[in-house]
Amino acid sequence: MTVQEFGKQVDRLKSQWPSSYGEERLKLIWEMYAKVDASTFERIVTLALNSQRSAPLAEDLARLENEVKNRRVQERFYDGFSSQASPMQVLARAAQNNKTADKDYVKACMRLAMEKFAGKITLEQFEKMCDELDHVAFQLTGRRSANGPIRGPGKDVKQYRED
Repeated sequence: MTVQEFGKQVDRLKSQWPSSYGEERLKLIWEMYAKVDASTFERIVTLALNSQRSAPLAEDLARLENEVKNRRVQERFYDGFSSQASPMQVLARAAQNNKTADKDYVKACMRLAMEKFAGKITLEQFEKMCDELDHVAFQLTGRRSANGPIRGPGKDVKQYRED
């Protein structure tokens, strides 16, 4: 972060608490945050302005920094599962990550979904094959998908149950 970027954020703090930031205190804050990214420091100051009743001291800013970092981690995590991600994107991510799913199972699901999207199979065939894939996965792992629906003619969508 540059001195100018730091000064801009300090001006925001001073506008809220004019008599709370003397030269010595600002020097200490600069030493703490000189190497922090400017956007992170801006978020810290914004959070301080939104949540602090009195001028935040160095300890308060450190606590707010941790909160900003935690929020960023959560944002990155949830961006990976955003509602804008298509089922194919979610499957593609799972296929690349050995820790979350069996690659062969995911590839079979992707192939099946591509056939459905291409119109090569009907919805009933798709649902039947999904159930078969899930049954095989159950036999291999001993448990069913926690989030998948029970599919079949005349059945309502429900959560899987342990057999």
